Amino acid sequence: MEVDGNHYDLAPGDALSFYGDVAHAYINSTDNSARFSLTVFEPDVGTAH
Repeated sequence: MEVDGNHYDLAPGDALSFYGDVAHAYINSTDNSARFSLTVFEPDVGTAH
């Protein structure tokens, strides 16, 4: 995983959280397959403006 220019090697069971408006990329630098789960929280979605 790369977030805002920083590289993170994640192992099974690891978690990472970051603001979605920063540059980020999902990268698998191994020959092994990888899976991930993504949860997005958008502040103020569904509230009156």
